[in-house]
Amino acid sequence: MNLSFYEDRVEAHGTLHCTAREAMKEIMLDCDGNKVAYPLDREYAAGERFTVAVSHVSRPDGKRLEGIYRDVTPPGCPQQYMSQCQQYGFQRIMPIIDDCTAKCTFRTALEGDSRYTHLISNGDLVEKTDLGNGRARFVYEMRRPMAPYLFLACAGTWETLSDEVEYPDSHKKVRLEYLVPPGHLDGAREPMRILKESVLFQHELTGYEYPFEVYRTICMEKSLYGGMENTGNTTIITEAALIDETMPDRRLVYAYGVIPHEYEHNHCGSGVTMETVFDMWLNEAYTVNVERAYLARSFGADYVRRSEIAALRGRGGAFAEEEAGMAGAVVREGVNDPDDVVDAITYDKAPEVLNTLRAIIGAEAYDAAWREYFRRFSGGNANTDDFLAVFSETSGRDVRAIIGTYLFSAGFPTIHAWWEWKDGRMTVRLDQKRADAKAPCFTVPVTWTAVKDGKDLCSGKFVLEPKDAVADCTEYSAPFPVKPDFISWNRGGAFYGVLSPSATEEQLACQVRTDPDGGNRVEAMGILRDKNCVKTWLALYREIFADESIEGGLKSELLAIPAESIDRRRRALVRENVREMRALRRAAAQEIGVGALADAIAAPHRCDTIAESVKRRALENRILQLLAAANTPEAWAVLHACLAKASNVTARLNALAALVASDDPGRKVVLDEAGEELRKSLNGYISYLGLVAGDPHEDVFDAVEREERREEWSITHPSLSRALYCGLAANGDRLWTERGLSWLEDTLVKYAQVSEYNAIRLLSPVAVWRFFEPELRSEVKELLERVAEKLPPGRYPFIGGKLSALLA
Repeated sequence: MNLSFYEDRVEAHGTLHCTAREAMKEIMLDCDGNKVAYPLDREYAAGERFTVAVSHVSRPDGKRLEGIYRDVTPPGCPQQYMSQCQQYGFQRIMPIIDDCTAKCTFRTALEGDSRYTHLISNGDLVEKTDLGNGRARFVYEMRRPMAPYLFLACAGTWETLSDEVEYPDSHKKVRLEYLVPPGHLDGAREPMRILKESVLFQHELTGYEYPFEVYRTICMEKSLYGGMENTGNTTIITEAALIDETMPDRRLVYAYGVIPHEYEHNHCGSGVTMETVFDMWLNEAYTVNVERAYLARSFGADYVRRSEIAALRGRGGAFAEEEAGMAGAVVREGVNDPDDVVDAITYDKAPEVLNTLRAIIGAEAYDAAWREYFRRFSGGNANTDDFLAVFSETSGRDVRAIIGTYLFSAGFPTIHAWWEWKDGRMTVRLDQKRADAKAPCFTVPVTWTAVKDGKDLCSGKFVLEPKDAVADCTEYSAPFPVKPDFISWNRGGAFYGVLSPSATEEQLACQVRTDPDGGNRVEAMGILRDKNCVKTWLALYREIFADESIEGGLKSELLAIPAESIDRRRRALVRENVREMRALRRAAAQEIGVGALADAIAAPHRCDTIAESVKRRALENRILQLLAAANTPEAWAVLHACLAKASNVTARLNALAALVASDDPGRKVVLDEAGEELRKSLNGYISYLGLVAGDPHEDVFDAVEREERREEWSITHPSLSRALYCGLAANGDRLWTERGLSWLEDTLVKYAQVSEYNAIRLLSPVAVWRFFEPELRSEVKELLERVAEKLPPGRYPFIGGKLSALLA
């Protein structure tokens, strides 16, 4: 290939070296979304080699972020270009067989302005030439066959932080390069430390050793995704790739995850590649679990696992997508757009299905099967049938029978768990229900632990296996000499699905106080809230607030008062949930008192690690939310004091959010003043837009319109537009008003014309519209129908297809 970068275009010329599998007179190539038959100069017999010359001129813009596109250019530098070839971006660069199985070697020459600091592609740099006339030429050779979607070509201006990592057993050294925007080299130092640690952690976990000489991480400002694994060259969005004083904790934790995630794809993705887009879950599910393992090591396993379960349950999570009918089966039968598979089903459900499998067949058999999978398919492609065959063969179990329902159908199991102790005998009944009564049941591992006086008595696991195609009800009974205080079910989320325990108010209160498992303490607190046990819940809340022995991360979750329920039937009561959240926060603030809240947030504390600091700030944020709910001049004064003394960006943002949520008369002036400073950096600007969009007051829509008119804001900038629009879509106080629904309708149509992928996110709040209260259900149904008319699937296949599914 030869790619020539100019200010207004990219010229591509290439030669495809082919071998005929059968007699052929023409070759089918993919070109810019079309399949084109190219005639050959003669008929070639099977086994004959031939070449095809191809060329293409593209004029990239900053809107269509696939193929080669224009990224944000540093001041005074030549036009910055990035590439995104997954799923089918390569064919927008030049004609190709754009297929995951079309693995080939590449020799790529990139020519561009000699002022570029870097011209980059996959493989080893074998030539670097000054061509004169202000042009330079870099040539790379990728000697290991690679699928076209993993191709990278970029031209830009970066500063480079370099380091190396050495494997302890082989002593092989790999050069690491971190490419950052000019002037931001210090922001790469902590990410480089994470990367070095990730390389060795992943090697220890999987046995993988990186096969190339150099591994690069490249900052990109515009992308639909957080990162992309281009073999040997990972691209990560700038706001997640740089860790500096402007990065909030939410992004910090994401950065700790995305760095090992994208690196692991060299192993699971480049080394063993999905056969088709329908097998993308194989690339992602294993990789997500490697990422999760590194996050657990960095921030604590219990803390990370609780956040993973919260993501599954949340708006836009896998459960909601399944309930809405927007998606469901891990292995799809078809897609309206390749981005259909870049969703919570692939990234959240699929890893959980693997965890369910591990819980059933055991960790030893599970790990052995993965080792055999990577050995057998190294350098090649694998599909879902290959995966199932290897795991069945290695484990000696029928893995298709175990997880086939999870993989090939929509829905998830709901297990109703009941227990009773009587006369020295304990009886347990587990009922499995599905929304579709005719759908087959799942194989489900249900763990249990009997707890007495805050100590685990004993524990075990039931594996529910469908007895027929419709229902599953299993009862167990055995001698049990001591009556437990309660049963702690499904610790750590042992299966993909929902467990609904039968427990009294007294048992739940005891569990909140004494369960050794923090996640189930949080769960019991939420169930009490759902059951409207307000008196008991408030008493527990006061106890937890005063208990200084509870670890900060756990305490912050026990004190959380979200607008979402544990009970999935209640989650669709969106207006009622917001009202209840506000009422409970006010009641908790009154129960504790502004003075006690002020003392708690001012209390001295010591944090020795980044993880401890993140958890401490999360706890402080709960207190700030209560101060906002107290909504008195005394509380406002405390919030202003917190803002004034905040030395960390997250602490500052949390104080600002609390002030914005209050009725403090000076809140807008404070936000405007803070905005002047925050908008100077990308992460700061994103955070500021989130504050504007999250304002619960009526004038939030006017504020959002003002931000849209600001010169530095653009609807084509993925990060800035997502921060503003997704922030308002998540604003439960305002979205469900007449003006809020009108805004959502208009913005869905407007945003989809720029980015269908990003506009999909705005559907999350209304995805489960069928379960809304009758009046709201009717309003939202009509809204979706009007939007669907304006965004037909023929012209808008991605969002149009999702709308059709929602309304089906």
